[in-house]
Amino acid sequence: QYNEKCNTNFNRNEDIAGCPLYMFISMLSTTSWCVSNLCRNTPPPSMQHLELIIQCIISLMRHGINFKQNKGKIFLDSNGKYTNEKITSLIEDILSNLAWATSYLTTYEYGTYPQLSYADKNPMDYVIKRLGEEGIIEQFINLMDYENKNVRHA
Repeated sequence: QYNEKCNTNFNRNEDIAGCPLYMFISMLSTTSWCVSNLCRNTPPPSMQHLELIIQCIISLMRHGINFKQNKGKIFLDSNGKYTNEKITSLIEDILSNLAWATSYLTTYEYGTYPQLSYADKNPMDYVIKRLGEEGIIEQFINLMDYENKNVRHA
């Protein structure tokens, strides 16, 4: 949940000093990068961690898609100018990082997890099922035609 009071300009970037919402998107971009890197390494996450990672992906993807769809309506700098390139770049970073995170989660050589129901014994199937139920897989499919090749490639 966005809260202007919780954002700081931690890297002292003058470009974002006047726009707390831009700082929030910057934080989401950094968080998505972190999640992607957590998913990239081995061994695969435990079931408890897998569910938390899935929840992060769902939340970040919803924010990323919302900002992608509404960036022209809500992002103006302190001079009333739309900062399209900066905002667009951060949003694309979020979407690309989440696509990579999901890719990593679905390529592990998982064992079976006894705590999963019979139908979900394979954690890769569980990831796909959870993201599908939340509409995230559909969002990834929609990004396959995205104009930025880095987002499409992920």
